[in-house]
Amino acid sequence: MGGTIFSKIGIGLVRIGHAPGISHLTAAEQAPTDRYRRGAGRPLRAVHQATRRSSTASTTAVVASVRCFSTAPRAPDWLSPQVIGAARAVGVELLVIDRPGYGMSARRPGRRVVDVAADVSTVVEAVGWDRFAVWGGSGGAPHALAVAARLPDRVTACASVVGLAPYDAPGLDWYADMSAGNVEESQAAARGERVYRPLVERLAAEAIADIEAGGIQVSDAYQLPEVDRRALAARREEQGYLDRMDLTYRHGIDGWIDDCMALTEPWGFELSKLTTPTSVWYGPADVLASRAHHEYLLSVIPAAQRRELHGDHLVNNTDLAAVYDWLAEL
Repeated sequence: MGGTIFSKIGIGLVRIGHAPGISHLTAAEQAPTDRYRRGAGRPLRAVHQATRRSSTASTTAVVASVRCFSTAPRAPDWLSPQVIGAARAVGVELLVIDRPGYGMSARRPGRRVVDVAADVSTVVEAVGWDRFAVWGGSGGAPHALAVAARLPDRVTACASVVGLAPYDAPGLDWYADMSAGNVEESQAAARGERVYRPLVERLAAEAIADIEAGGIQVSDAYQLPEVDRRALAARREEQGYLDRMDLTYRHGIDGWIDDCMALTEPWGFELSKLTTPTSVWYGPADVLASRAHHEYLLSVIPAAQRRELHGDHLVNNTDLAAVYDWLAEL
């Protein structure tokens, strides 16, 4: 399922032509929805923005990343420096919120993939956005597609990055070419929380133990390609790495559980009815979202564009910048 790697990294919303800057949204500026409240309730966290300049114009792309496991008080530490660095290099703004079950957002048991569209609509209304593009990585990719499907008049482009196909996709062997660990996790998620939660609790505990021992957070059962293992090892040197891992594996498993169970249920929308320009980005040897999934998406999403990544499931700086560029051009 990729939960142990991307922590269900979410979706990004992109718009063009707004002034650069960095701001932090206070509680008074946040979206008025109980779905994003727990305790004091802090659904909207921070905005990072940069400007890309060309020979003809100064362009600002606005990206809102709906991501997981983020309760630290210092905004720059919530996201990997890789994500922030790529955004700044291309010239995009990052708006960070938490989906239900992650960070400060209250859990919503039984949520479907499609339900994210209503949440995103609430948030963009609160911050005054009209038209934007959307992207999602790993478990966030189906959610990005849901936003494009449900908000076609507002979404200008959509990128599915190393994402899965629907669990009930006709003619698809959903488990083909997946690693043994990913198959075990997905099958447990499909059986429901009673079966799945103990597995996630074990995986989270093992991830913390491996990290504290100087290793990476993904067990050998996931059979990651060497390029992905090297990428994960390199992230140990990033600022805030241990804090992010602690938030992910000690304080974020409800969102992880709900995401994965939702991915093995009907998503609530039809891929074949998407009208938004869409690209499908994939790693050639990805064992978490395998090639069959990407080929299925390309076959059913009208006029979907194919984009091959340099890595496999882990997206490097060059590829992430390319995703932002693609979204900003449409």
